[in-house]
Amino acid sequence: MNLNPKFRFRAPGAALGRCLRAAVAVFALALMGLASADIDVPSDGSDGDLVVAANETRTIDLGLATTGTWNQPGNGNGVYDPVKWAVVFKYNSVTIGDNAIVKFTNHPSNPPVVWLVKNSVTVNGGYVVLDGQPGTGNRSFSVPGPGGFAGGRGIATSVSTSAGRGPGASPRSGDQSGAYANSFLTSVAYGNDQILPLVGGSGSARNTTLGGGAGGGAILIAARKSISLSLINGNGGILARSLSPDGFRIASGGAIRLIAETLEGSGGRLYSCYASSVDVTEVWGRIRIEAVNNFSNWELRGKSSIVPLVGAPQIWPTDLSPQAKIISIGGLNAPSDPRAQDGAANADMTLNTDQALVVRVQCTNVPIANWKVQLKLVVPEGDAVLKECTLVEGNDLVSFWEASFTLPPGVSAIQARAYKFQ
Repeated sequence: MNLNPKFRFRAPGAALGRCLRAAVAVFALALMGLASADIDVPSDGSDGDLVVAANETRTIDLGLATTGTWNQPGNGNGVYDPVKWAVVFKYNSVTIGDNAIVKFTNHPSNPPVVWLVKNSVTVNGGYVVLDGQPGTGNRSFSVPGPGGFAGGRGIATSVSTSAGRGPGASPRSGDQSGAYANSFLTSVAYGNDQILPLVGGSGSARNTTLGGGAGGGAILIAARKSISLSLINGNGGILARSLSPDGFRIASGGAIRLIAETLEGSGGRLYSCYASSVDVTEVWGRIRIEAVNNFSNWELRGKSSIVPLVGAPQIWPTDLSPQAKIISIGGLNAPSDPRAQDGAANADMTLNTDQALVVRVQCTNVPIANWKVQLKLVVPEGDAVLKECTLVEGNDLVSFWEASFTLPPGVSAIQARAYKFQ
């Protein structure tokens, strides 16, 4: 499965934008200890050393990243690769001190974060934070973590409803939660345990006058030498949580993937979950840990995979991975890198018609015999509209699928997904 970035669009006076794109588990990780040898992480260290001192809060603005290919040299602000849909930093080393916090301002395309580290990563008593935010009632969408998805729009003076964003968001409005690794009520699970592609959690629908919570973000940290996470005074780790209000409008946690030659540290927290006193496994995100030597004792909250690393790590999906991409709406070319956010002023497309519009999706490496392609239209208020596409032409290598929608007035968003049904 591949996630197509969201578009927002406008019907007669409207716009198409980008909507896309538990019990505590404590693991004493003990993979086979092998001879030390640095793993092959493609980092030249061109973004320098990331050093966040004790008690410092550092906000990394992903919007400052240079647009280009992920493997070109960085300048300290990373590189946004629209094909990989990621902001990639090639650090020399990373050090985050006691009670320090690293957080992010989202890129306009809202891609996830990738840290490729030439040497080691040390997080002692500090946090890397990619949390999705709670909903509000100011007619806006909640802010997801990088690579995650917003909840339904909040309207303080109305009790009308709005569905959440993202492939795991329930199409129903009201008290419906988002999902990622597990299904929840009418939501669906997506992605895989390998976290390829890297993607965050889905938002929840709005409830009463407040908007739905946003999904947690997604981060990949690959270090050539070691990753060390330790608690100091009860703090330390990586957070990709949903900060939805307690008990309802629950968005999903995001994704944390760590790759290193050696893992170290005691008590470090990897939380990809619903940040609440109530543990709800259905809205857990994903965690994946890959290493040659593992001497860590970390606390993991999320659907977790812990595997020995054999050979070079796989950073990206292969060229043979299934992909689905919206290429046109109503005969007009859709943007290859949609960036619209909440308002009509920056919509990716403006479609001034009340007639049904054909949405065309191009798929690659999608087996046409036992896969389907589905479109989700998230409207300004009310339930989302799901439509199965019809195969128009093509084969397992390249195929084209279509479905039609009549757009309501206002700003809506559309997203495509391909999935196996047999």
